[in-house]
Amino acid sequence: MAGPVPTIDRYTVEAELGSGGFGAVYRARHVVLGRAVALKVLHPQRATDTDVLQRFLREARAVAQLGSPHIVQVLDADMSADGRAFIAMELLEGEDLAHRLQRGGRIPTHEVLRLGREVLAALTVAHAQGVIHRDLKPGNVFLARGPGGEISAKVLDFGISKVRTEAPGDELTRTGTMLGTPHYMAPEQFRSSKDVDARADLYSLGVLLYEALAGKLPFEGTTLHQLIAAKLTDAPPPLAQIAPAVPHAVAEVVMRALETEPDRRHASAAAMDAALASVEGRVSAPGVSLGRSSARPAPMSTPPPSTTVAPSRTRRVLPWIVGIGAVLVMSAFLVLGVTLIGLYVARDDLRALLGGTTPVTSSPTPVLPTPVPVMPASIPIPIPAPAPAPAPDPTPIPSTDVAGVHVTSHALGLVSVASVSELADRARPALAACRGPSAYHEELQFTLAPGGRLTLGGLRGSGSAHDCVVAALESAGPVRSSMTGIARYDVSLDAR
Repeated sequence: MAGPVPTIDRYTVEAELGSGGFGAVYRARHVVLGRAVALKVLHPQRATDTDVLQRFLREARAVAQLGSPHIVQVLDADMSADGRAFIAMELLEGEDLAHRLQRGGRIPTHEVLRLGREVLAALTVAHAQGVIHRDLKPGNVFLARGPGGEISAKVLDFGISKVRTEAPGDELTRTGTMLGTPHYMAPEQFRSSKDVDARADLYSLGVLLYEALAGKLPFEGTTLHQLIAAKLTDAPPPLAQIAPAVPHAVAEVVMRALETEPDRRHASAAAMDAALASVEGRVSAPGVSLGRSSARPAPMSTPPPSTTVAPSRTRRVLPWIVGIGAVLVMSAFLVLGVTLIGLYVARDDLRALLGGTTPVTSSPTPVLPTPVPVMPASIPIPIPAPAPAPAPDPTPIPSTDVAGVHVTSHALGLVSVASVSELADRARPALAACRGPSAYHEELQFTLAPGGRLTLGGLRGSGSAHDCVVAALESAGPVRSSMTGIARYDVSLDAR
């Protein structure tokens, strides 16, 4: 505990449970009732920010009205005499899902289904009252351990939630502010955090379930620009390919939650819960197969009669017997052929040898030499020459200058400069939005992976203009080419 006061208002602090940029959570006890609580305290320097303070207290009001067994219970909220804002919540024993994934990797399918349905139960209650979480992630799902050792999911931290009933003047999301955790955010949250609806929470839950079942995230960009571009333009790898052991019916429910367009996702938390419920009854233990036509029979306690085993054994041995017999027959023909050829070639020597042992008659008949047959000349078989590899196309193509944007495209390797230039043309509207008060020029080089995905290399610049230009080019991708290579862009932006 990094130096907190021993008492905050009517709560005695016993230990620090965790801390972050906005505040800390302590194990505390009510001085009158003696009840142990988790006390969330806003840092004093944050309390001077009116928006942060209002959002902090709004979380307490929103959660206190929800009343779900799968949402952490809020018991108290107030401002202390020395200006500390605090929220008293039920004290939970256990660990959050983030630690569970770090500790054990993949989670059995039947446990993931139960976890997902409990989170959906919490979201159903929250969405019905107009509260959208907007930051659902493993760190905000707590696996609470009950008195009998049973585990129950509890959704935490509604600190950046959006409340539908707020008046326009009460909206605390500033224009251009990105709220949430990028890996778990829905694509529409990158465009506007304040315009999202309940289906953004379903997307975040889809990412969470995908990670729990596959042991990895559906999108893992090395930079924020790559992550945003991938989420806006690409579909995640199918869960059935990444984790083949996951039943197909389960994978389909998760992948529908990860649709890029909100209209293609589950219509509501209740609808997604019904989809999981329809498959949960058939997944009762790890390793149970669902949605596959071939099921492995249960092992038998006694072997079947010998009359049923013999045909199976014969079917396994017969191909070996046939194969060995075929090899022996072919070997015999090969030996016979080699022997005949050798006798044919050595026929004259054999005749001479036989002639030396045969008695000579008084009037020998002259033996005429047998003409050696002339073998036909071998016919040459034409071998096609390999096609030459396409030459690199280094010729630069300048794009049309539009609104103070000047781009010259270069291509090296097998990719064509025309396809590289086409991407620059698609990026021009976004590049125009990157113009600032000062002129900008930079040469950016990208490597092209199979499929035309851009990967920034040779990083030389920094700053908001650089980040904006990189994001504009990456979002315009991929390059429409099946070839790999290098795309280089000379980008100049005039000052506004």
